[in-house]
Amino acid sequence: MNTKNKIAVLGLAAGFALNLVALPLSAADTTRGHMGSHQRLGRLEKSDQIIGSDLKNKQNQSLGKIDDLVVDLESGHILFAIVSVDGNNVALAPEILSPGAGAKALTIDAEKQKLAAAPRVNKDQVEQSANANFLKDVYQYWGQTPWWEGAAQPTGQASFGNVLKLSELKGLQVKNVANQDLGTVDDVALDLAMGRISFVILQPGGVLQRQGDFVYALPPNAFTLGADKKTLVTDIADNSKVASAPRVHQNNWHELSNPAFASQVYQFYGKQPYFTADTSFSGAQRTNDWRHHDSRHGATSANQGGTSGNLGQVEPARRLIGREIHGSQNDKLGKLDDLVVDLESGHVLYAVATVDGKHIALPPEIFSQSGENKPLMVQVDKQKLAGAPQITPDIQNNPASLEFANQVYQYFSQTPWWGGAGQPTGQTFGNVHRATELTGMMVKTSANENLGKLDNVIIDLAGGRIPFVILSTGGSFGANQFLYPVPPNAFTAGTDQKTLTTGLDREKLQGAPRIQNNNLRQLSDPAFAASVYQYYGKQPYWNTVAPTGR
Repeated sequence: MNTKNKIAVLGLAAGFALNLVALPLSAADTTRGHMGSHQRLGRLEKSDQIIGSDLKNKQNQSLGKIDDLVVDLESGHILFAIVSVDGNNVALAPEILSPGAGAKALTIDAEKQKLAAAPRVNKDQVEQSANANFLKDVYQYWGQTPWWEGAAQPTGQASFGNVLKLSELKGLQVKNVANQDLGTVDDVALDLAMGRISFVILQPGGVLQRQGDFVYALPPNAFTLGADKKTLVTDIADNSKVASAPRVHQNNWHELSNPAFASQVYQFYGKQPYFTADTSFSGAQRTNDWRHHDSRHGATSANQGGTSGNLGQVEPARRLIGREIHGSQNDKLGKLDDLVVDLESGHVLYAVATVDGKHIALPPEIFSQSGENKPLMVQVDKQKLAGAPQITPDIQNNPASLEFANQVYQYFSQTPWWGGAGQPTGQTFGNVHRATELTGMMVKTSANENLGKLDNVIIDLAGGRIPFVILSTGGSFGANQFLYPVPPNAFTAGTDQKTLTTGLDREKLQGAPRIQNNNLRQLSDPAFAASVYQYYGKQPYWNTVAPTGR
């Protein structure tokens, strides 16, 4: 399969001392993080404008100093700020910080006594503090609603996925999945009001050549921490994508504060922006449905109008493919041939079926839940189905085509789940595969070590979702192996397009949730399923959750 894995870079000014000052947005709603179901892009700050800042109260009295920020690249969140006060280091929820008067000054609406009694943190051991229990204490102390609230709580072993101090992030070497040098992290653009990392700025080097006065900006979740914990790994394979990427000149940093442009950058990478690109957006609009804006803004059940908190009927792709498709009168209409899935978003893009000898595409949402090994039910007749968009040779070669996916959804009068997030500018989705080709695909670590292979793809067909892919480690840990369910967006396509790459390693899998080969039903248990996501630092889509950056 010629999968179009959207890998791109936003060109931004290269090799200069980054001068990203605060960028106020005239149209931006700077309402604090959790006041609405949809967020605006906030005021962007350069990391150097934050670290070392004086912290003051509303009366302009000095309280302490911002020593660092602890960030999670996987979710795109600032987890907490580390503040030095009276010789101690305490943690602050980032949403309580506001810009202060003058350079390098931030304010909070609290007195020194309140600050001094905040949860303590050892700034030299932040990974030990980057767990849900500590973070919940921090948010509760400061009267903030945790952004992960609503998801089932971690099992106690889970921490967040990709945690670093901001001061350590700057200067890290960046490599691709082929272990080639791409440059170093030059800076980070922060949206404090939303508690977010908007962009990681890459200064090019190695195989990624400088193009004039530009550096590259990437969404934070385009990176994973390397096995050595001293490098970042991204799936940029070469510099051939740079020519078509959105870019900003070194003297035009203000373009980053444009929500439409910033959204275009995320979508070029196949990532979902945490903010709306629509400056006329109204909070009254129905955007808390994951069909319109993915799991970042609260998940509903698979079928529109359902209640949140439901994990749909899950089945292995192998059991779905080949099943008959029946209409509302239980009349046979055709057969399910395959499922085209996007691992990055965790969605089924469309189903491929044979009807009257033609291969056609259907949106997964038109299917109704049915019993195991029973015919798949759709609420359309055979005439309608026969006229659906066909799988042409061009679509065979480019199953990730946005134009084709739009045609499929429009034909069946379904609202595309990507509609609220703006359209991908590169006209493809991020990490698209046929389910039949994923099964058996080899998986490698970011250090290019063989980890195992995909044993199966688990599908929530009526919900249009991929809850898990099943990783088999083969002989990695001995005989009689268990299977490891893993969230789909833990994988990216390898440079050869025939393997998958993951930031996971053998050490991470040693303590991971697992199932036996004959117990796939365990995946239908919402509590177990949520524990899997939380172990890997992911947010389950079936719970009402705040934005995760995905």
